[in-house]
Order: sequence, then C-alpha cells, then structure tokens
Amino acid sequence: MENLIPLYIIIPLITAFLIPIIGRFVKGFSKVISTVALLSLFVLALYYLFTSNTVTLTNKVGHWEPFNNIPIAIYLLLD
Repeated sequence: MENLIPLYIIIPLITAFLIPIIGRFVKGFSKVISTVALLSLFVLALYYLFTSNTVTLTNKVGHWEPFNNIPIAIYLLLD
C-alpha cells in the first residue's frame, strides 16, 4: 500500500490547480473541492493509521535504485 503515499502530495496540488480555474465559473466550487480534498486526506490518514501498526512505509519516487550504496532518490516516508 506504499503506492498511496504520493496521494498526500497529489491531492492538494490538484485541488490548488482546479480552484482558480473552475472556481472562476462555478460559484462555491472552492468550498466544495477543498472539503472533498480534506476529507479524502483524512480518510487516507485513518486508513494508514489502522492498517500499518508500527511499520514505516517507504515509497521511492521514480523507483531509483541506490548507486554505490548511496540512496540518490526522493523517498516518501509514512510512519
């Protein structure tokens, strides 16, 4: 389930992108989309809270492997 960790970055970025574009044409869109984004992140946090007991989850962005035992990559950790 480490594949869901990037959603903590993707959901706020998509929300921040959509609010100025669609919010210009639909009144009240910003309140609705920000509430949906917040609730989805809350549900995701609850899911990880109850499924991963004491394990630190790691997601390597781009799936880069260490080079000469040096981890040159972006790691997302959820503990």
